[in-house]
Amino acid sequence: MYKLWGCDVPKQNASQFELILIVGKFFKDDAEERIYMIKEKIKVNSNSYQVTLNDQTQMYAMRLRRLYQQSYTDVDSFDEVSSEISTTVNNLLKHGVSPEVKEDDMDGVIQQLLKMYDKSSNK
Repeated sequence: MYKLWGCDVPKQNASQFELILIVGKFFKDDAEERIYMIKEKIKVNSNSYQVTLNDQTQMYAMRLRRLYQQSYTDVDSFDEVSSEISTTVNNLLKHGVSPEVKEDDMDGVIQQLLKMYDKSSNK
């Protein structure tokens, strides 16, 4: 057994294991460099909000789009889907919009946020 980067590796597999770790680190670093963030000010019902789309909020937006589609196509699962939609909307607003969104503005903010997401995903 060899100790290779803190792992016990059988002698015959040491070079393959080291290559996997190096390649994994290379792609991890490459992926971290591609992370981007979009910030935009929006106005809904004369209230201003700062919207931030990063990897996390884009995942919430993508999930929300899919849940909306699912609610249209599978009416039988509406109760379950509507609960997931509510949770996703709350997470999206919590992590992607500041200051806290007023209840009257939620629909407009979500619509604009989804437009931003669609625009960014088409690039």
